Amino acid sequence: MAGKATATAALFCLLEMLSHAFAGQQFDQLPIPVKRHAEEVRAACRDANSELEISYDMAGISDITIEGQPAFIVDDGELCSPFQSAGVNCSNRGCDLRIWKRTSNGRWSLILEEHSRGKFISATENGTLAALVITVGALHPQCHPEPDRDYVARDSCDLLGRYTRGKWRWQRLN
Repeated sequence: MAGKATATAALFCLLEMLSHAFAGQQFDQLPIPVKRHAEEVRAACRDANSELEISYDMAGISDITIEGQPAFIVDDGELCSPFQSAGVNCSNRGCDLRIWKRTSNGRWSLILEEHSRGKFISATENGTLAALVITVGALHPQCHPEPDRDYVARDSCDLLGRYTRGKWRWQRLN
């Protein structure tokens, strides 16, 4: 039994080393705006926590397809994983979420920049974005806040987003 556990642990170590080797290569191949943003956020994290080591270069960065074009989802809260700090890579109300998409002319365009408290990404088997659910502050315009209501910082709403024909279509869920 101990031999099987040792072999399993060795396999996991090998897989982890290989994933880091390939992840470093992937990170180096990211589009310039995505890579630059990740490096800036991580530099701020390192300034706040000098002992921080990013063990996985692609932490907080996911590749996906949107409208047939490659895209990258970047979650500032996961870029310095496991480190999160209000005023560094997040606030006390959430973290920034950004999506860059390659346009038809080959340039990279920032198509989403939201401060979210949580996210859920739904993708098809081939990695195409089906929908995005984010939790945002209740005063977000897509939450349709009631004008006469007093909101507190913890108030939020969930939004279901679909990107079609070059635009986000949002639906409030709660």
